[in-house]
This record gives sequence, structure tokens and C-alpha cells, in this order.
Amino acid sequence: MTRVHRLNAARGIGICAVVFAAWTIQGDAQSQSASTAPVVFDVVSIKPNPSAAVRPRAGFRPGRFEAVAATVQDLIAMAYSGDQLRRSQIIGAPQWTERERFDVIAHIEDTSQAARVTPDRMLLMVQNLLIDRFKLVVHWEKREQPIYTLTFAKAGQVLGPKLRRADADCDTRSSRIPANAGARPVVCGMEGTAGQALGRTMTLSDFATRQLSRIVDRVVVDRTGAVGIFDWDLEWAPGPGEVSPLSADGAVPPPADGPSIFVALEEQLGLKLDTERGQVSVLVVDAVSRPTPN
Repeated sequence: MTRVHRLNAARGIGICAVVFAAWTIQGDAQSQSASTAPVVFDVVSIKPNPSAAVRPRAGFRPGRFEAVAATVQDLIAMAYSGDQLRRSQIIGAPQWTERERFDVIAHIEDTSQAARVTPDRMLLMVQNLLIDRFKLVVHWEKREQPIYTLTFAKAGQVLGPKLRRADADCDTRSSRIPANAGARPVVCGMEGTAGQALGRTMTLSDFATRQLSRIVDRVVVDRTGAVGIFDWDLEWAPGPGEVSPLSADGAVPPPADGPSIFVALEEQLGLKLDTERGQVSVLVVDAVSRPTPN
């Protein structure tokens, strides 16, 4: 089975498109070999990138990690949560970690070892890279912070006009695409640009925690009670500096006079966000240093 993750850092953290490049996971065989996979990269190069014109990006593929114009907070968010941490969940980091940008290239030289590296093991390797080169020391805590809860706007789980129950699962939908099809449509996953987001064959919990939380830059808890998988298309007028869950180069931006994300949620998906306070996992930065370039 091929698994593709497309992730994007939270608004203000910086990376526009972080891609776990597709790599094949060989079921039990790979799980058994994962324990023997390396936990550090053989070769690591880190260089400052002062250019404001470079589009920040990062990606993984078996045994290799590359980041361009990434901040340290970008790297921390990826390494410690697969890019699920919001900016408010990284506590105590000095200001330079969200301003100064770096190019990072790290890889394993032995291709047979690289093939045994799972996505989770890759995140551990990036953690070790940060510990070694940035002298990063962190610990997890629970703290009370503002959160949003996602519910249906109307009683009875009434779906909005752009929220639909999926007609099939991911495998079935994928099998319907002709082998000679050109650009493959999204049939399973989430994508978007600033002001636009779509989901296919995903749960509303996925939407809340993996996509909507990035748009509003706050932890979102799914309280819809909805069961099953859904498709959605959402369009809103993004706020200043807002970055969407996934960015696509060349996408047409939404109208600047469109609805806010909160209005769009209710009018288009039949959902609403309410503000509460709740216990949130935060990553506290105890120490971090600028790396020695090489």
C-alpha cells in the first residue's frame, strides 16, 4: 500500500507545503525490519537561507529529508508531531526560531537501510538531528489554552450544501480511476490553498484536527458526533498571513470579499466553531542553539 501525506505548517509557522513523499509500506515485513532501521542520518548539511523570496518547503522520502527556507519551529513541528503542532503549542522558543530560515539536507547512504525507514522512524531521525545540530531540549506538558469545538450548526446533523457523505471508501474510489488517467483527482485525502480547502473520503474528525485546526491556528475538537466518511469543498476569504492546510502552486485565490472562515463553515458545510478552554498538549523548548553551518 502506498501512503501519501501532504501537510502544511500552521499560519505563522511558515512552511507552505510539507510533503511526506509517497513511499511503499510493506506491511508486517517492514514493521519487523523497522526495529533495525537507523535512528540517525549518515550525512547532514545545514545552511542559513536568508532569502525572503524562496518559498518554504520540506519533504520526506525513504531515508532522506530535505527542507528549504525552514524555520526551527517548522522543523520542530514536523519532527515532534508530523506537523500537527500549532504555533501556540510550541512554548518557550526564542524569537529567532520563527524568523531565521535554514536549508537542511539529510540522508542515509545505505539504500537497503533507507528502505527500512518508516514514516514514524523518519520523524525520530529528524528529532535526533535537531538534538544533535541545534542542541534542542524539549519536554511535553499539558496546559489550559483556548480551543475551538466543532459541531453542527443545526440539530439533527444537517449537512451543508458543500458537505456530502462519501459514496465509497478510498480503495474503491482509487480503483475507478483509469490507469491512463492524466492528473489524478483527489479521491482520498485533503488539499487546499489559502482560502480554499477540500476533503475526500475523510472523517469530520480528520477535518477538525488535521485541516481546520491549521486554518484557524488553534486546536479544534470534533464534537459533531458524525460517523462515517465525507467529502467537502470550502472557500473563504483568508485573513492576513493565513496559510491553508495544504498549498498548491498556481491555484486561483478566492475572492477577497468572500465570507470569513466562520461564516463559510456554517453556510457551506453546516458546521460551526465555538470557543472554549481546554487542556492542550504543548511542547516546551528548554534549550536550542543556532547550528554550525556545513
